[in-house]
Amino acid sequence: MILIYVLCSFFMMGCAFGQLPARQWLQNEYLPQISGKILYVGVGSYTQSYYLLTQTPEQFETVDIDETKKKFGSPFGHYVADFLDLEPTGEYDHCCLFGIMGHPPVTKTSIYTICDDDRIQQTFWHAHRMIKIGGTLQLGPNYCDVPGQDSKFWLQKFKMPPLDRYEIIYSRKGIDNMIWWGKKIRE
Repeated sequence: MILIYVLCSFFMMGCAFGQLPARQWLQNEYLPQISGKILYVGVGSYTQSYYLLTQTPEQFETVDIDETKKKFGSPFGHYVADFLDLEPTGEYDHCCLFGIMGHPPVTKTSIYTICDDDRIQQTFWHAHRMIKIGGTLQLGPNYCDVPGQDSKFWLQKFKMPPLDRYEIIYSRKGIDNMIWWGKKIRE
């Protein structure tokens, strides 16, 4: 009986994952507003139709480090690679890194474990280099799972280079993820 409860809870958690408030903002507010060449980092069953929510689905590309998740990637371009190793073929109008930071190495939903200061800064700078002036960067780090990385930690990170080179479009604290969206105004 306990096994059935655990399996049902796990299944329901997976189904409801895309229904979390911060993800609802991503699906209902952010994605429908963007157009042009888009890179979405980190995929799962709940992200597989995200390309359809944008104004230019045919320019929506995805990347994930996990080979087993490629079936959830964009039909218009998916890379199996660590985001930090990705060498883009061109500059992007938008780059979204929602939910790939702030997870401890033991997380079950992603093998992305960008939670130490060096990797966080490398990720910010790598995304910054991929985005055109006037393009946008969207970040959605988890702030509940890594000791010392609460919302105040992330708010401080959002003020540091290269993010100080962005005009903030939207920023808020969700239930489990921070939401930060900025427009690149200078290199």
